[in-house]
Amino acid sequence: RTACCIWLVLAPISLLPGFQLLDSRIFDIFSTLSPPAPESTPVVLVGIDEPSFAELGRQWPWPRELHGKLVDSLSAAGAAVIALDVVFAEPSAAESDQALAASIRRAGNVILAADLALEETTHVSQLIRVEPLQIFLAAGAGSGVATVSLDKDGVMRKLPSYADGFAAAALQAWLKTNKEAVAGSLEGPLLLQFFGPARTYPYVSYYQALDPDTFLPPAIFRNRVVLVGRAVKTSPDPAARQADMFATPSTLTTGELMAGIEVHATIFDNLRLSLSVKPAPWFLQPAGLALVVLFSFFLFRRWHPWASKAAALLAMALILIGSYLLLRFGRLWLSPPLYLGGVLFCYGGEAARAYLRERVGRRRIKQAFARYLP
Repeated sequence: RTACCIWLVLAPISLLPGFQLLDSRIFDIFSTLSPPAPESTPVVLVGIDEPSFAELGRQWPWPRELHGKLVDSLSAAGAAVIALDVVFAEPSAAESDQALAASIRRAGNVILAADLALEETTHVSQLIRVEPLQIFLAAGAGSGVATVSLDKDGVMRKLPSYADGFAAAALQAWLKTNKEAVAGSLEGPLLLQFFGPARTYPYVSYYQALDPDTFLPPAIFRNRVVLVGRAVKTSPDPAARQADMFATPSTLTTGELMAGIEVHATIFDNLRLSLSVKPAPWFLQPAGLALVVLFSFFLFRRWHPWASKAAALLAMALILIGSYLLLRFGRLWLSPPLYLGGVLFCYGGEAARAYLRERVGRRRIKQAFARYLP
């Protein structure tokens, strides 16, 4: 009966926002402990960063012929895929658009970013896909949705659920050149496995990629997937928020945001190596909680202050270790706060019952002696 009452109290608590935030924070800590670094990743990042703004001396947005020059440079350097995380949805000068389109046509391996815009009126609310200009698509560019979803606390943890995402499009283009099968899957909600803090991936600045023979080692882009996007700590557009910078599980310990292109690189390798983490099925959490509560109830039935406390600490340690091992080697996330709460509630309940038993015993002894002694 006691175990059933504890289960009925804890199960609804697990649905509260504060409990889910605690669960997310523990996932952040566990997922960043000894992350599985991908071996020989094909990704190289090209950042539109502060040094590039200083070297080029231009305000954002940059002319599209400059992006065309970058595409030509990367193509000549042997890049297998060139993915630009920039939405070219609005026309600019005709000459600039034509210059970029010509570069895309010559390269033949360019992916451009699409976007999802929420349109709300008094009668309808819908998501609209914003594609690159038709002149670029007609030149042979592919497109993928670069929009990512954040949790309620503003942290990027989930793998995008759409199959035509920006990183997925880059992966498909790369697989065509490598004759490999897709290892990843988009079935069901998945959590991203990050491989480290910001700048974990090979990184060069935009101005360096414009002239790799001068600034970079030879063959740095050969047969690589090059992701190009903004990586500035402050937005180049004064009217915009901090552009393409996201909080990740590593932000909890480092305090640094991660550039959008590095988030897409992480998604790319999660799909390529099938490293995403699957949350436990909904029915597994209450079932596991019932087992923990029953085990804890029998563990603390023979109450002893120090032995019971040691048993509670040992049980909680085993829960945390087991949750981490499942995350790291099983790619499964079981919420440890729920099970830790089960152990604590059982420990506290048995401690309270032992205290009450002692109080009742003292009262009986006192009443018995009061019959014979003043």
